[in-house]
Amino acid sequence: MLGVGLIIGWVVSQLPKNASIAIIALLALAMSARSFEQTFVWRNSSTLLEHALRVNPQSWAAENSLAVLHLQHGQSQQAFDRATRAKELNASDPLPYLVRGSVLASRGDLPAATAEFRQAVDVAPNHSLALTNLGGILAQQGQFNDAIVMLQRAIAADPDNAQAYLNLGALQAHQNDLAASARSLQTAVQLSPTDLRARLNLGYVLLQLNRRPEAIEQFQAARAINPTDTAAREALRRLGISTPLTTP
Repeated sequence: MLGVGLIIGWVVSQLPKNASIAIIALLALAMSARSFEQTFVWRNSSTLLEHALRVNPQSWAAENSLAVLHLQHGQSQQAFDRATRAKELNASDPLPYLVRGSVLASRGDLPAATAEFRQAVDVAPNHSLALTNLGGILAQQGQFNDAIVMLQRAIAADPDNAQAYLNLGALQAHQNDLAASARSLQTAVQLSPTDLRARLNLGYVLLQLNRRPEAIEQFQAARAINPTDTAAREALRRLGISTPLTTP
């Protein structure tokens, strides 16, 4: 993952590493499981989907939903196997590639994960999540320019993709384009106000832009989101600021 070291100036050496930016959008991928009501618990959802497969063994949609369910619950091999079956049933759907790629990325096999995410983009060129994940995996391998292009495409496909803005902001800061980074991270905060990573990283970038009051506001908002977070508390301490909680 790209850590805060990419975008923090003088504060970085004093801050813990838990304020990192998640580059692979695994949590965003898990949201794709909303093809059924969220009120179902895991067991009921799994039972219903397995019943659907008994009725129609060729149901790639059911295989996809089971794959995402397994991924949500940390059952990576089951997720991979279900996604593989879904891909065999319908190779034109991007979701199986995303699940397989996410499992491979979690295992550290970045080249194989990259290939899966590329296939997802090949079959669905305007799929925002596929583009976000491909951008992330490219960034992990140091291909920053290509990663930025993919993230910009992800945003063009879905202007509400907060994860893409968050990752784009990190990469722009890595390339020392701090003004652009601040804009991207501000958008990420607007789209996802309770995202601790977006708040912290926006604060760090604002510090480098000498926008101290705005940076303090972001660190205080981060403290409000998670009062136990040590990164926000330490940043405020080093800035000589007490840490009253504010509403994000």
